[in-house]
Amino acid sequence: MKMKQGKLKNEFITDDGNKSYHDLFKFLKKDIGFELVFHKSTIPKALSDVKTEKFIAVNAAWEAYTGYSRNEIIGFSVGDLGLTEQEQGNEIRTKIEQSIAVKSYETEIITKGGYRKEVLISLDTIIFEEDVFVLSEILDRSELKASKELLKIEKEFSQKVLSSLREGLAIFDVGGTIIEVNPALCEMTGFTKE
Repeated sequence: MKMKQGKLKNEFITDDGNKSYHDLFKFLKKDIGFELVFHKSTIPKALSDVKTEKFIAVNAAWEAYTGYSRNEIIGFSVGDLGLTEQEQGNEIRTKIEQSIAVKSYETEIITKGGYRKEVLISLDTIIFEEDVFVLSEILDRSELKASKELLKIEKEFSQKVLSSLREGLAIFDVGGTIIEVNPALCEMTGFTKE
């Protein structure tokens, strides 16, 4: 898809006649704060036009995460770039049409290098004058999975330590309810863990 410079310094017209605002000229003319929050965020964020489904902006975190530069994606859609499988893209589009916000949608994105990453995407609809945009944010699930696995290993280790102690041990929550006991305490008291 070719782009040619339009009348406004920051407006580009795609060869299919759609407008793409490279630096959100129109979107930000009244709200400079959004640009600061959007571009300075460490969370990968993208802004798309609902009608055309084309990206109009991404932040540096999005570029780093996906491997695509702004210049490679502005004016293109998720489908154009193959960021998701077609079925997933259709499902995301349906969710956007049905709701103003999607807080966490599990999907997989395909980076520029062809790597598949499991992610949670949040989508918020933004209405500005007569235009409707979608703000999307990406959370990498692989980091969450690694954290869960680490917690599981730590819990198993703690359970083994508790079970091996010869002293009776009970663990209480802040409300005073027993939440865990070791086998030695059960043996000493005659009560079962349950």
